[in-house]
Amino acid sequence: MFYKDGNFYLEQSKEGDRVEITEEYHDFLLDQQYTHGMVIYDDNGYPKVKEYVIPEETKLSLEIDKLKESLSATDYQAIKFAEGELSEAEFAPVREQRKTWRARINEIEKDLQIG
Repeated sequence: MFYKDGNFYLEQSKEGDRVEITEEYHDFLLDQQYTHGMVIYDDNGYPKVKEYVIPEETKLSLEIDKLKESLSATDYQAIKFAEGELSEAEFAPVREQRKTWRARINEIEKDLQIG
């Protein structure tokens, strides 16, 4: 695997000006590019990851989104409990986790309003 100027190649160029990288490093770069930053290259042309600087407000908003997804994922169990299909013992741990998620959402929303 080879790299040059933001592109990955399977073969070396005729000029021999591409930097060789391992397949594992290529996979690492792609993973990091999609989750943490962008691939750039150093003075020698070797690829590396430049991490994004994510504003704190954005991080908190993303955390709220994930917590709301978790609540949505357990709505079915809450409905089953409300309809008598799930016992108190079965639903108790879910209820406690949902309380924790809601409390964290409220805490973040309060911080976002203050900030």
